[in-house]
This record gives sequence, C-alpha cells and structure tokens, in this order.
Amino acid sequence: MSKKDSKEEEELSALCEYIRSLHELYDDVIKESYQESREEVRMLFEVLNNWIDAAHPLFKRVKLKEAINRISCVILAHLWRLSNWIIYEILTGHYFEALRDIRFLFESSLLAWHYDSLIDRKVCEKWGAPAKISLKAEIIELAERLRHAARQKRQKVESHHFRRVVERHVRRFVEKSDLTEDEKRRHIELYCEILTQPELYWSISKIIDEFAKSFNLEGELERALKSAWGELSAYTHFSRKFFNVLLNSPEEIWIEYYDEELLRKCCRLLVTTTDLFLSVLVIQFPMLEDPIRERIVDWWDKNFNVKLKIADRILSEIATQEPQ
Repeated sequence: MSKKDSKEEEELSALCEYIRSLHELYDDVIKESYQESREEVRMLFEVLNNWIDAAHPLFKRVKLKEAINRISCVILAHLWRLSNWIIYEILTGHYFEALRDIRFLFESSLLAWHYDSLIDRKVCEKWGAPAKISLKAEIIELAERLRHAARQKRQKVESHHFRRVVERHVRRFVEKSDLTEDEKRRHIELYCEILTQPELYWSISKIIDEFAKSFNLEGELERALKSAWGELSAYTHFSRKFFNVLLNSPEEIWIEYYDEELLRKCCRLLVTTTDLFLSVLVIQFPMLEDPIRERIVDWWDKNFNVKLKIADRILSEIATQEPQ
C-alpha cells in the first residue's frame, strides 16, 4: 500500500469514527424524543405517509413530464427527501435547523402558487398554453436579478424607469440564446410583460394576503399563516429566539439535547406548513381532491384530532366551483 493510500485510509477511518460518535449521541436524543413526545413523533412520520398519499394518485393520473411544469410538483418531488431530513433534525435535537428547513417549505409553497399563477396566466394569454418549467426557471432567475437591481438603486418596481431596466435585462438575457430572431422577439415581448408585473416581487406577507383573499381564508386562517411565517422567520434569523435558548438552556447551543417545547413547536409548524403545501397542490391539481380529503385531511382529524383547516377550506372552495 502506498503512503498516499495509507493516509487516505487513515483519514477515512477517522471520518467514520467521527460519524459513529455523532450517531451515538443522536441515538440517545432520538430515544428520549420518542419516550417523552410519542404523539408528536407519530405525527412527524404521518407527514411522510402524506407524501405517498399525494404523490401516488398524482403520478398515476398525470405524466411526470407534464406535472413537473407546475412548480408545486417540483416541490412535491423534493419533499420526500426534505421531509425525511426535517424529521431527522427534529428527532436529533436540531430544532433551529429544522425550523429553517420548514421555513423553506412554507415559503416555496406560497411562491409556487404565486409564480405558477402569474406566469401561466400571461403565457396562456400570449401563447395559448401554460409555461414549461424551463421558461418558469428563466423568469424566476431574471426576477431575482431585477429585484436585486431595484434594491441597489432604490427603485420602485412600479416605476417607468424599472420597466426600462426590465427590458434591458431581458434583451441581454435572450440575445445570448440560440433562438431564431422571431423567437427572440416573442420571448422578449413575453418576458417583459411578465417581469413588469409588480405582484411578481411581492413579499411573503403580501402573498399570504392575496392567497387568503383568493380562497376565502381571510380571518382566522390568514392570521394563522402570518403567525406561522413570523415564528419561522424569528427562528431562522439571528434573533431573540436564539438568545432565549442561550440564556435558558446554554448547553443546547453547542450540543444536541431533547427539548420538549421546541420539539412540539417544530411539529406544530411542520403540520401547518404541510397543510399549506397540500392546499397549493390541490389548487394546481384538482384531481387530487378526493385522495387529499379522504386519505389526509379526514385521517388527521380522525386519528390525531388535528384539523388541517387550510386544506379543508380550499377543498370546500374547489367543490363549490365544480359544475353541478
């Protein structure tokens, strides 16, 4: 064995030993989490079952290459991996990390509905069919660049000057493509029309307002969404929440511990976020109405006495819109 191979084997052995020592610590936290919070742990694993309950009927009825053009389906595809990781973080005492990941799911659920609605509406008007996911990805990339440019220059997205900035960015972006001149012209026209919509740059709080208004969630459910978003943001940023843990349980800053209050908070916010995501999914794919009602919403009510109020309201709204 060469010196290089010997060194690599030694480093790999040290790495494996490091991982094993972490697992020993995590195993203790997992056992305590289960023993002290069994109901919440069972709820966490039901979130995984919900993925199966939603994904199986969707991909049975809609081809993946078609479904994936909806951003909510992209999130669904990622959700199995993400949910497993969030559950692992919660069970091993990584509560702040879990809350950051739950925030990502909460935000992406609302943005999926928002972007799909704004982009598909314009593309259908101009081109007669919903947008492909590749086009949506380009729009979102350009929107992020334009949002950054507007902030740097302190411009309002409603201003006439911002419209000129949009056109300049879009032309520069499209001209680099391999499209024909006619296709470039069509894309520039479409992209400018989409990217000059002020709504595209709304904050999450403003999107919650619009989501609530669109689906009769105003009042209690709108407040619940805003409260969840506020909590998730407080735990994500370097805020008083971090210092509260530091002052009350300083050991939890540097090593994993079971914390009943934080575990319950993670579980509650994950359930609320799952409720939101399922609502967005059924809006985009109404054929999931029965599976989500029977296998998920009713199941949570019957087995955990937990009402997925957002999904329940959205399902009721969809039912009233269906032709009699």
